[in-house]
Order: sequence, then C-alpha cells, then structure tokens
Amino acid sequence: MPMNKPNSQKTFILYKLIKNSKGISERQTVFNMFRGSISILRKELQERGITLKHVDRPFTNQFGRKRKYRIHWLLNSEKKKAEAYYNKLF
Repeated sequence: MPMNKPNSQKTFILYKLIKNSKGISERQTVFNMFRGSISILRKELQERGITLKHVDRPFTNQFGRKRKYRIHWLLNSEKKKAEAYYNKLF
C-alpha cells in the first residue's frame, strides 16, 4: 500500500524513520520542536509495541563547545508495524 504524504511534523518524522535506514536527527530537519515531536512519537510507538532506537553523536559547535545530537531509527523488523500505524494516522 502506498504511503500518504506527511501532513504534520509527527507524520513527517515517522515517514522518514520508515523510509530512511540511516535514521533521522534534529540536524536534518528544520523543525523548532523536533525533540518534543520525537518524544511524543516514541511514546506512541512504544504503546503499539514498536521500539524506536537512538544513539548520541558528539560534535563541536562553532564556538568550540562539545555538544551531542541524537540519531533515531527503526529496526527493519519494526518498519511494517510502523507503516501500519502511519497509515492509521490519515
């Protein structure tokens, strides 16, 4: 079944998680509330038995300070369940 185009931040993030095997991070989006959206999505996915994985990546910002950002991804075995949930959002 073809997936509908995303119509919100939450559906955009879920769409990218399903389609992109390398995951998604706040550095790849222009959303102001990415962390909040991913947090809400993580809880909703957990309620449906879908695990959202993450890893922290360190970097040095333009002022020389050490920071980190988080990359989120779905296991390939979870993508069918995530796609079914995505389609229910429409």
